[in-house]
Amino acid sequence: MHVSGAGVTKGMTLRRLSVPLALAISVLVADAVVYAVLLAPSRAVVDQADATWRSERDQIARFKTYQQAHEQVTKLTERATARQEALPGVVTTLASLAKRRGLKIPEVNYQPERVDLKDFQKVALTFSLSGPYADVRRFLDDLERRSPFLAIESLALARARRKEGGELEVQVKVAAYLRTT
Repeated sequence: MHVSGAGVTKGMTLRRLSVPLALAISVLVADAVVYAVLLAPSRAVVDQADATWRSERDQIARFKTYQQAHEQVTKLTERATARQEALPGVVTTLASLAKRRGLKIPEVNYQPERVDLKDFQKVALTFSLSGPYADVRRFLDDLERRSPFLAIESLALARARRKEGGELEVQVKVAAYLRTT
């Protein structure tokens, strides 16, 4: 009987590798079982919790935006002038803005109007003024910037009857929103 050296070496190598190979296969099977039994189901739970967190985070962001808007509206409403004090103040404001721009307002007519705003009443103020275009434009800009409770509703422009260069006659209707409480 003759035994070759190559066959013996092959058999010994297989025996030496069988234990580590069996151990590696055991580890892979155990890893697959742990993943299938523990990790895969918990992944679904984590994904659901993540989706819930994103939804609630968006709701919190919207709530903060609404809260800031509410605070701004509250501050704005507090700044609004009460009706009893406001009308003379609005007329005085119109006259002083016009005077600052070198314009005159001969008279101001007002008419309360119905509006569906809680705690506010709308008063339409109409008046005329005349002057150079640039001064009229600056006056209207000042008026718009003066208060969030004054809004220009209409303008009617015409050339001044006098022949002085570049003068306009302007009919203005302004809405004033006055606090009723």
